[in-house]
Amino acid sequence: MGIATLLVAMICSAIVLSLFDTGTNFSSTSDNNSQNSSFKPISNSSQEDHPIINVDSIIEVMKKDFNFSRDEFDENGRVWVETKNKPSRMVNGYYCYFQLNDDKSVSNFRFVIQYESDDWLFINNCIFNIDGDNVEFIPTKMERDNGGGRIWEWCDESVGRQYENLIRRIAKAKTIKVKLNGDQYYDTRTISSKQIESIDKVLEYYEKLGGKF
Repeated sequence: MGIATLLVAMICSAIVLSLFDTGTNFSSTSDNNSQNSSFKPISNSSQEDHPIINVDSIIEVMKKDFNFSRDEFDENGRVWVETKNKPSRMVNGYYCYFQLNDDKSVSNFRFVIQYESDDWLFINNCIFNIDGDNVEFIPTKMERDNGGGRIWEWCDESVGRQYENLIRRIAKAKTIKVKLNGDQYYDTRTISSKQIESIDKVLEYYEKLGGKF
């Protein structure tokens, strides 16, 4: 019985020592992890998400294709940025432009539709057939004028999230036809490749300057 008791005591001692050693290892591992964590590099994700924009350099590049027109009657010093090849007010056309603020931020991306003919449509909405897909655009307000046997209808709309996708699709389209629906009649027009390229360029620079919809 004495030998059996001795063997049991030895086994119990071995188990206790094993548990003590294991606990010591866990403590050591935890300490190492705690020490290593203090040497982790600082994440640069915030810089990657918000890259620094060199506005002056972008504007300098834009000058060959864009006009910068300051509104001398605007107390905030608002500047309109428009392409040099935008259509005149007297012809059918489609174009975009945006606002450059005093702090060099940009905002107020706008879309212009101009209709010229010999008779009124009193346009209510437009259907853009973009590479075979139809997208509806409903102007907030249509302006009208006439003279010399000609009529003009146009809208100048601030583009929000509702029509952001329309502008993006126009900018990358190959072919676009537009159906202008009036009170009783409708007419169709085609957006030229030059006007599509112009809208694409305006959108590109607007976003390079940090513009959002």
